[in-house]
Order: sequence, then C-alpha cells, then structure tokens
Amino acid sequence: MKTKKYFHLAILLTIFIFTFSCKNDFLERAPDDKINEETVFSNWDKVNALCNRLYNDLRSRDRGIVTLQHFSLSGITDECKGTTVEGAIPDQFNFGSFGPSIGMPSGANGIYWNDIYSGIRQCNVFLAGVKKYNSPDNPVDPGDLKNRIAEAHFLRAYYHFLATRFYGDIAYLDYVPDVNGDLAFKQQSWPDMLTKLLEDLQFAIDELPVKFRDTEYGRADKGTALALKAIVLYMNASPMYNGGILPGNDSRIGKEQYSTYSVEKWKLAADAAKEVMDLQYNGVPRFSLYTGNSNNFQAESNNKVYARIKQIYIDNYSIQNEFVFVLSK
Repeated sequence: MKTKKYFHLAILLTIFIFTFSCKNDFLERAPDDKINEETVFSNWDKVNALCNRLYNDLRSRDRGIVTLQHFSLSGITDECKGTTVEGAIPDQFNFGSFGPSIGMPSGANGIYWNDIYSGIRQCNVFLAGVKKYNSPDNPVDPGDLKNRIAEAHFLRAYYHFLATRFYGDIAYLDYVPDVNGDLAFKQQSWPDMLTKLLEDLQFAIDELPVKFRDTEYGRADKGTALALKAIVLYMNASPMYNGGILPGNDSRIGKEQYSTYSVEKWKLAADAAKEVMDLQYNGVPRFSLYTGNSNNFQAESNNKVYARIKQIYIDNYSIQNEFVFVLSK
C-alpha cells in the first residue's frame, strides 16, 4: 500500500512541476496573420511555406498559350492578327498603348506591371528576412534552406524577365524599398538588366540541385535556371538588342551599347542552350525528348498524331524528363 501511495504522489508531483514549468501563454498565441516577421523567419516551417508562396502567382504571370489575357503571343508578331474583342490586348501592345498604367480589364490574369512587381517584392522580402534573422535550416533535411534561397533568386530573375519582355527598359529591384525613402526608381538599360539577370540566375545555377526528389517535383532546379539563362541570352542576341534598328523614335535607354551587331551574342546563347542539353543526372541526360507511342508518330490519319501529342502531357515519364519547368497552382 505504501508503494502504491508513493507512486500516486510521484505522479501528482510530476504533473505539478510540469504544469508550472510551462509558459502561461502557451495557448494564447497570436493567429498566423498577426505574428511579426521575426517569428516567421525564425521558424523553418514558416520560412518554407513563405518560399512556396513565391510560386503561387507565377502561373498567372506567364500563361503560355494565353499569355496576353485571352490571346497568345503570336498576336503581337507577324504570325497572326488578334481580334478586337476581349480588350484587344495584342492591338494595345502593337500600337504602343500597353504600358505600366494600362487599365485592368475584366478578368485580368496577372500579366500587368503591378502584378509582376508584387512577385518581385515577395522574393526580396523573403531573401532579406532569411538573411536578417539567420533563418534555421530544415532539421529533417539539412540543405533545404540553401535550396529555397536559390529558388528565390531564380524566381526574382524570372519575374524581371517577364517584366522586361513586356515593358522593355525597367528597374531591376534586388532589395526591399523603404516606403519612407527614395521611391523614384529609374529605368535601367538592357545591358545593366542583363547583368542583374545573369547574376541571379548564376547564383541559382550554382546552388540548386540537378533534380529534386519526387515529393518536391515542380520546384525550379538547376536545369530550369540554365534554361532561363539560355532564353535571356537568346533575347540578348535578337535584333532588338543586337544591331537592330527600330522604326520611328527609338527611346531605348543605352541603345548605343547594342546598336552594333555582334555574332558573339549568338554564340553565348548557343552555348547556354547546349548547357541545358548536356546537363547530366546520375550519368544520363537530365532532359530527354518523349519517345512513347513511336508507332503513331508518322501516322497522319485516325487522330493518331493528336493522341500522341496528348500523351506527352499525361505520361509521367515525359513530364519528369522533358518538362523543364512546370507552372502549377
């Protein structure tokens, strides 16, 4: 009986000590939307979630075949002519009325100035916060923090690429502006923009893994960053920035720096594209073309070609090995 009595006392004593050693405010925590930035950046799970949110709006910023609201990019080239319905976005672009102050049409899909710069700001807030508060790494998988920082550099470059593709000379923001400071941002010339883009992309290329584990598929990896680098350098080699002459008043900043044609720019673009093709993972090419349904490839009837094209987008092997970057939501 004494043993049983002492056992009960021990349990009560343990409960007493545990209760009064806990913080009184354990259950009085602030909601997630009320916590301060130090709390966010001092917790790995919150840091990881914050990086994941950087991907959230990206699909709306670059929608592929319907990039221009309800139109494809071909509507602003000589491939086709966009109609005047749905806001006539291709016409607004071609006639010079597409700019930062363009009004938001109904159902805007996020391709406009403030949408893109909202994404840029989120990247900068993330990078600044991680550095300021010395954010902890993933305790389960060390090295994840390094990857998230590299992903943010890639995404910042991606957003700036989208902005300069639509608006030409823009301001490259690689910091969080002080709302009480100087907000008179200045447009930068394309060569200056290119330098900033390549710096962010090279950081990502150096730090990102060649391939993420399957549970993290969809994140930007080394091949994704290499591919965007190739696209940016291809853009740099195009007539727009390589000896081309624009009709009318050429208002591009620093146009003197790229008014002369250089074949070297094409070599840089080709070399960058070759890096993507030569990238290896476990001794085999990281990317490879889809080869399934080979028997249907040459068929020109009975919808076999269309079936094969559809299969590319639902075949897991194709998605894992041919897709360079998947914008998902």
